[in-house]
Amino acid sequence: MDRHLFRVRLLALFMASAALIAYEVAVMRIFAIGSWSNFGSLVISIALLGFGLAGTLLTLFNLRLHQHAAKLLKVTAILLGPTLAGSYIAAQQVPFNPIMIGVDQTQFIWVGLYYVIYAVPFFIGAVFIGTIFVELQQRIHQVYFWNMLGSGVGGAFILGLMYLLPPERLIGPLIILTTITALLCFVEPDPETHHLQIPIIPSFFLVLTMLVTIGWIVVDGKINVSDFKPISYAHQYPDAKAYGHNGYFKSLEEIVHFYNTRDVQLWPAPETLANMNTAIGNLRLNKTQERWIVEFMKTLSDGILSSNRR
Repeated sequence: MDRHLFRVRLLALFMASAALIAYEVAVMRIFAIGSWSNFGSLVISIALLGFGLAGTLLTLFNLRLHQHAAKLLKVTAILLGPTLAGSYIAAQQVPFNPIMIGVDQTQFIWVGLYYVIYAVPFFIGAVFIGTIFVELQQRIHQVYFWNMLGSGVGGAFILGLMYLLPPERLIGPLIILTTITALLCFVEPDPETHHLQIPIIPSFFLVLTMLVTIGWIVVDGKINVSDFKPISYAHQYPDAKAYGHNGYFKSLEEIVHFYNTRDVQLWPAPETLANMNTAIGNLRLNKTQERWIVEFMKTLSDGILSSNRR
């Protein structure tokens, strides 16, 4: 392989590694917000499941892998971004309720569904990384270095993003990383000049796919916060955006005031009227009564976070 193309492969590996580890950390954060932080550790075993399945597959089809490595890299790189977004959005529809896990066996089915949904992007990403390892095995020391470097940078990258973006927007920048990865996989030498280039048509469709995927996250990427989440969590961690289905309200005081004055004060129009509660909106409560309701709501907590805050 041409040394310039080899460097492009290493850069693609770096980007994919960064995107995967960043996705793993982001999903752990999303689990902590939507459910309980205890279940965030599920993501580690889910990632290992995806990598294990990919490694098994690559071992069984090692001979064919050598013959079709370039094509497989392109396919997996294209699929990686949409599956990152799709798995995240699909997982928000799983009706898992940790409180019922001791008495309702169907909750184990929902946990299993988390594994199925979230394992998909890790499987695809692992196939991509494993294919590069096989393709460039003669320089495995360099390949491994760039894989580890990408993972380290990806972890730092997502931690930084947590200070800049709300949790439901963390996946968007990762889609950009996977798009860059895919673009790098289409880099090829020009037949005449032998200079590396990216074909225009694949580039156009990759960028279009990126924009559509990010738009999908913006429209449908709301975190599904459990109805049984202790109020103390949302009270202590404002970035959870747990007030309202779209995270518009940043405090209990705001949402109580909204339900009290929705129909008599100027508020943003609802996204849809189909499920709007018309029984509230003008409760005619004064400030003191609103405060009493807030204080009562703060008692609806298991107290765990208050006594063991991290």
